[in-house]
Amino acid sequence: MESKVGSYFTLTALILAVLALIFAVSPGTIGRGITVVNSQDDLKVIAVSGTGELDVVPDQAELTLGVMAERKTAKEAQAAMAENLDRVVKVFEGQGIEKKDIRTVGLNLEPVYDYRSDAPPKLIAYRASSNITVATTKLDAVGDLLDLAVESGANTVQGVRFIIKDQEKAKEEALDKALADARKKADRVASLTGVKIKETKSVTVLDFSSEQPMPVYLRSAAKLAEGEAPSTPVLPGQIKFNVRVEVQYLLE
Repeated sequence: MESKVGSYFTLTALILAVLALIFAVSPGTIGRGITVVNSQDDLKVIAVSGTGELDVVPDQAELTLGVMAERKTAKEAQAAMAENLDRVVKVFEGQGIEKKDIRTVGLNLEPVYDYRSDAPPKLIAYRASSNITVATTKLDAVGDLLDLAVESGANTVQGVRFIIKDQEKAKEEALDKALADARKKADRVASLTGVKIKETKSVTVLDFSSEQPMPVYLRSAAKLAEGEAPSTPVLPGQIKFNVRVEVQYLLE
């Protein structure tokens, strides 16, 4: 038993010494996400961290915009807003967007007061507003869709969000990269120290995140020079998925 334990300590010391020389750091926690566990119960375990990044081009856009109208009465404000909103929806449908891809995300009706310091608040109008979200796979047409919506009556634009339909697939690919990165580090440790990896003991996902691109709006200089109303090109960019894992490997 003492001989077996002694060999474990020798193996751990060898791994620490070699890695300390390679990475020029102190033994115990090795640089680049490699840790040699040196408690007596885990002498044959190496803990390795791995990272995976995946850049994916979005395949769907969500436009959020709305219509707001102010009139003397609540009924007039509601009617004016509904008329403009119906016109905006019909424009989208005319561009091939199905009704199932257009949904209402907000509806509001409120009084508008005139506030003056020398008089009590005075009701002067009513404001009706409604927002809709429109989903489309025609990313090249997002700018034109925004322009058409504004021309047809939309007077508020909350923004554009780019997404991918199959996010789970992208997450799995990023995770595969992180696991491959961890295994590459573990294999290097094993090769340099003359040991063999027996099997994976555990996998822990430490962090999983995605970075959404910020839409970029550009104006066409050529159309401006020609005196035409410029369209609003929107550049979708890429969505970045980041995964960080910790993997423990058992050594033979």
